[in-house]
Amino acid sequence: MDYQCIVVYTVINIAPPKLTAQASELSNGCITWFKNKIKRAVAVYLQSLKLTSTSGVIQGNLACTYYKQGFIDLAIETYRRAIELQPDFPDAYCNLANALKEKGLVSEAEECYNMALRLCPSHVDTLNNLGNVKREQGHIEEATKLYKRALEVFPNFAATHSNYASLLQQQGKLHQALTHYRQAINIQPKFADAFSNMGNTLRELQDITGAMLCFKKAIEINPCFADAHCNLASIYKDMGKITEAIQSYKIALDLKGDFPDAYCNLAHCLQIICDWNNYDERMNKIIAIVEEQLKSDKLSSVHPHHSILYPLSNNARKEIAKRHANLYIEKINMFHKIIFKHSKCLIGRLRIGYVSSDFGNHPTSHLMQSIPGLHDRTKVEIFCYALNSNDGTTFRSKIINESEHFTDLSKVTNNLEAAEIISRDGIHILVNMNGYTKGARNEIFALKPAPIQVMWLGYPGTSGADYMDYFITDETSSPLTTYPDFTEKFAYMSETYFIGEPNSILWLLSFPPAGKPHIHKYAQESGLSPERILFSTIACKEEHVRRAQLADVCLDTPLCNGHTTAMDVLWAGTPVVTLPGDTLASRAAASQLKTLNCTELIAKNGHEYQDIAVKLGTNAKYLSYIKAKVSNARLSSTLFDCDHYARELEDLYYKMWSRYENGEDNDHIKVS
Repeated sequence: MDYQCIVVYTVINIAPPKLTAQASELSNGCITWFKNKIKRAVAVYLQSLKLTSTSGVIQGNLACTYYKQGFIDLAIETYRRAIELQPDFPDAYCNLANALKEKGLVSEAEECYNMALRLCPSHVDTLNNLGNVKREQGHIEEATKLYKRALEVFPNFAATHSNYASLLQQQGKLHQALTHYRQAINIQPKFADAFSNMGNTLRELQDITGAMLCFKKAIEINPCFADAHCNLASIYKDMGKITEAIQSYKIALDLKGDFPDAYCNLAHCLQIICDWNNYDERMNKIIAIVEEQLKSDKLSSVHPHHSILYPLSNNARKEIAKRHANLYIEKINMFHKIIFKHSKCLIGRLRIGYVSSDFGNHPTSHLMQSIPGLHDRTKVEIFCYALNSNDGTTFRSKIINESEHFTDLSKVTNNLEAAEIISRDGIHILVNMNGYTKGARNEIFALKPAPIQVMWLGYPGTSGADYMDYFITDETSSPLTTYPDFTEKFAYMSETYFIGEPNSILWLLSFPPAGKPHIHKYAQESGLSPERILFSTIACKEEHVRRAQLADVCLDTPLCNGHTTAMDVLWAGTPVVTLPGDTLASRAAASQLKTLNCTELIAKNGHEYQDIAVKLGTNAKYLSYIKAKVSNARLSSTLFDCDHYARELEDLYYKMWSRYENGEDNDHIKVS
């Protein structure tokens, strides 16, 4: 027996007069429970049982105190004794079920919940708790009925309002979820969990201010609520307030040491501000976290988009993506069974749907250029689906004006409804331009509203999803030897899948500002004067391209290349030096330079990367030659030939459709 229980028995034996009163009075040990005097309550209940050993109610209350202390096995044993003494005791069955569920004995727990409901069909705690079990099992209709029944019996049951809200949130019924979270909070104003969960719902609705207020309120109610601190940190991170995010993640970890989500997000924030203190230690821990989670078939705490920043294997990155892809399958299983029917008979033009949260002033839109308007309308019909609201920029206006059909899905928060809109449009090929970047709604693709679904442009890695068929790329960025790192088949463009000295100075973007002191510190430790590092702020697209002309050379980042950035710099006529790695994200610039026929700027190893950069920095004649070559090549190369690019896309789309129409399995394809 646990030593705390031995202490209780000792107290009873030493000072029984102080603890012995009438059994009817002693059975009210719950009063001391609510005062958090659990040990005292145990002593009182045990003394009560000496006086009335056949009381099922007292045994049940004693079991509750054990459960409260975390002595689950002892609680289960005591609940069973309570039921033996009082077989028609629904409370005991319900509480026993709770304990069994915590031990992972879900089937036994369900039996006990059902027994409690047979004894008392309106037992509200059981209705609520069994609803939670059904929700976790994905039995949405059953869970919904149980929650609704519980609220019929007891409309002011805050826990059920909150649980039902979570179910609605999982189904994408975000506004309905908010209604029930608010009801839960009206009933129980200090319901920290409800505030935190409502914050997550508001975050999904892009109400960042409302989400922040909810997380702060949850923390005000319960300062030790680690999850709320972590959620608040994520909001700060979304807002670009990296210093505040770091502080909140650290608080979450102080409160809950074993908190992989907080740790991995903290590590990403430290990467953003170039804080390389204890870098090796952090990376080793991230690798260990990922390995353990993948081994346990858990969702990785490292986001797929962040995985390219860490020294993980390509297989690990693929498995991380697969776990996240499966998450979206689990989410859509919350809906009624929906199967979209797709015809293999093409009548008229091929209908292409582009889906993105970046239709506006965003690098993806900058790269996309005029593709919607340059497609051959005798062959394809173009639909653009915006997941983001109108930012009022010329980039957004251009896409709206040049697309045959433009639909704003930002207000259609239910992913099933969004998928139904796409299906009604009769889309043949649906293009995912987000992957796992901010604003993505991969639940739409998981619902498979189109027969062929394709990854393109916005995300430099595999989706890991069975519901994505092709990945548009090129043979430099994604040689066939890298196919094991992808779940999609490759659709190859002919050249690139992109469209678009001693006194030297390092020119960097001041984003975020918190990174500047870390860069200066590292420079000093490397023997360089911080004055030789120039920071500039974010500029509008036109100024950004113009000022790129002021640089002599752009040194590409090997781990994750400049994608849109490299295109902008090359268009400005500035050479880019790159070192391709073994991932698509690290080979993008090489693809661009190869298309420009400037392969002398592609290094084979770290030493060659340094040698090329030094030669450009110290040999003025060679630098002038390379700059002239880049400047001239950009005007004649297909790298910036959007018409040519649009024709190649159409060729790939028709090849995809041909295989589908003929009943052939997906396979790698390339432009004719």
